[in-house]
Amino acid sequence: MRTFEKAGFRIGKILHAEEVKKSKKLLLFKVQIGEEVRQILSGIKSAYHPEDLVGKKVMVLVNLKPRMIAGYESQGMLLSAAFEQDGEEILSLMTSLQGYALQERISHNMTALTALDTKKKRGGVSADLLKLLPLFP
Repeated sequence: MRTFEKAGFRIGKILHAEEVKKSKKLLLFKVQIGEEVRQILSGIKSAYHPEDLVGKKVMVLVNLKPRMIAGYESQGMLLSAAFEQDGEEILSLMTSLQGYALQERISHNMTALTALDTKKKRGGVSADLLKLLPLFP
């Protein structure tokens, strides 16, 4: 669990979302994390309409180095889970239940994880966040 604790998971609120022109996969987000607003790009365009995500609380990985993606600086990562249902891969953006405050740290013992419905989702979500842990030495 030490590795999980090194990962800077925080709760953020999507203030703005738009499609990245000339990209088939990317959405650009402005996400409020406490008093800070970060720009984050995510390859979830096939699963979500940007306007449906504005106002949602999401899980954000905040301690990654900023990087340029498609000419934009991305300052974090939105967590999502992919699972197969009826032979089709379904992508679900990870979010927390309403009771948590913006910028609140997500720890390994929190169990209040759920997923936003996608237009294709018909069943439950089975997400394994442990797949992310090799990213953190």
